[in-house]
Amino acid sequence: PVLNLIESLLERTPLVKDIYGSMRDFIDAFIGNKGKFKHPVTVEMGKGAGVFRIGFMTQKDLSNINIKDKVAVYLPFSYSFAGDLVLVNSDQVQPMEGISASEAMKFILSGGITELDD
Repeated sequence: PVLNLIESLLERTPLVKDIYGSMRDFIDAFIGNKGKFKHPVTVEMGKGAGVFRIGFMTQKDLSNINIKDKVAVYLPFSYSFAGDLVLVNSDQVQPMEGISASEAMKFILSGGITELDD
């Protein structure tokens, strides 16, 4: 009951409610049942550059914010849960077949040191 009261206060406080809600959703995406980070992808950083990053597709359809032909991809940083949200052309995103989301996350967070399971 005390935690519910604190959460209720946080959700009603201007500015704090936005930050708290975003952080709660972010943490739920990693450890909750929502499973937002279950689609590992590679993203080419600049067409033809040959530089790729591993990330997670979070939104396939951005038409609700008037953006067409792009997808939202979260690119975590190594050794951190921080990262960047990028909107990229859908043709620059390739699904990673044969790798689980948890394996992809371990690989990213370790800076590529962790070996991927076959």
